[in-house]
Amino acid sequence: MLIFCFFIIDSCQNIQSTNTNVRSPLVNCWRHSHEEDIDEKTMIYRPCNFKDFAPSRYRAIIDIKEDYTCQYSQLSPVDAHSLKHGVWKFDKEESVLQVIDTEGNLVFKYLLGSLNRDRMVLQNIE
Repeated sequence: MLIFCFFIIDSCQNIQSTNTNVRSPLVNCWRHSHEEDIDEKTMIYRPCNFKDFAPSRYRAIIDIKEDYTCQYSQLSPVDAHSLKHGVWKFDKEESVLQVIDTEGNLVFKYLLGSLNRDRMVLQNIE
C-alpha cells in the first residue's frame, strides 16, 4: 500500500512538472524581432530583455502572465501606440495562441511554430 501511494504521488508530481514545462517558456514578455521574420506570415519574437533591438517605428509586444492575463501593444496610425489588457489562451493540441481583449473580442490568433526561452515563432492564421 505504501508503495502504491508513493507511485501515485510521484505520478502526480511528474504530470504537474510536465504541464509547467510546456507552458513555462510561453509566460514571458515577448517583443517582435521583425528583422528575423521568416516571411510575411511567420514572425519571430524574442524576450523583451533579450537584446537591444534596433530602432523601429513600431515593435509589437505581448506580455504573457502566469494568471492568463496579458498586455499587448496596439499599433496606432498616428504613432500613439499603447499597451492594452486582455487574456490569453493556448490550445496545446492545436498549438494555437489567442489573445482576447477585455470586451471578449479576438485580438489575434497565432500558430505556435516553435518555442524556447530565447525565441518564439508565431504564424498568423487569422
